[in-house]
Amino acid sequence: MRVQLFTTIVAAFALLAPGTVAKSGEETKSIDELYAAAVAEGGKFVMHHGGDTPTKQNNLQQAFSERFPEINFTLIVDYSKYHDVLIDNQLETKTLVPDLVALQTLQNFPRWASAGNLLKYKPTNFSKIHESLRDSDGAWMAYKLFTFGYIYNSSALDGLAAPTSPTDLANPQWAGKIASSYSNDDDAVFFLYTRYTKAYGWDWVAKMAAQNISFNRGTNVAGSLAKSGEKVVGVGTSGSSSPIKFVGGNGTEYLSWGQRVGILSKAKHPAATKLFVVCRP
Repeated sequence: MRVQLFTTIVAAFALLAPGTVAKSGEETKSIDELYAAAVAEGGKFVMHHGGDTPTKQNNLQQAFSERFPEINFTLIVDYSKYHDVLIDNQLETKTLVPDLVALQTLQNFPRWASAGNLLKYKPTNFSKIHESLRDSDGAWMAYKLFTFGYIYNSSALDGLAAPTSPTDLANPQWAGKIASSYSNDDDAVFFLYTRYTKAYGWDWVAKMAAQNISFNRGTNVAGSLAKSGEKVVGVGTSGSSSPIKFVGGNGTEYLSWGQRVGILSKAKHPAATKLFVVCRP
């Protein structure tokens, strides 16, 4: 089921953040006023978004376009590690294309902010977002939360006990039944495997290497193979719709982060990007 159109994440973040009084410097214009300003500006903007496939954020693009039909929203989805170096090159060569960027390579945002490449902008209710999920000056904020661990297909266990810890995955009974994203290709998956290695040791890594794991590019593939029943377990992905079970928390290592979004200070269409950030899905 698609998330209700442009329901903000502020309510969720507010549960984590102290106080409810908005701080100075936050946007005070209404959505209608921001929309009018975006249309007057030219009615368009370009966003670069991290993702495994070009269609990964189609729902996002459709939702925004349905809500704001007078805005031409160009959304380009590719791996975050491709977007960031492209943006660096465009900044250096003064050929910047995107107005707005949302990536999982979180380290880029403080770097861009310190270089003055991100616009300091605090949308409505910015102060309600937990401090760990926003830049104090408004240069960036998390607008979605993601988590990676491993999943298993509860309908494909074929009599095997469900794996309750990554240590279980090293059992030979799971050989040939595991799919995974390449740990050296996706930075978030690499970090997840790093946490697993620190928690369970190199002996665990050696045993996993003997499991005939189906490694594939993209976190979506491991999930799809598990969901289809072709594999039982998917590592470096997420999901919770039946019959898929996500394993993380309760003492089991997993990874969670806030996908950051920021407006480029040299954006050609700042009014439209502000509208997007205020109405963040």
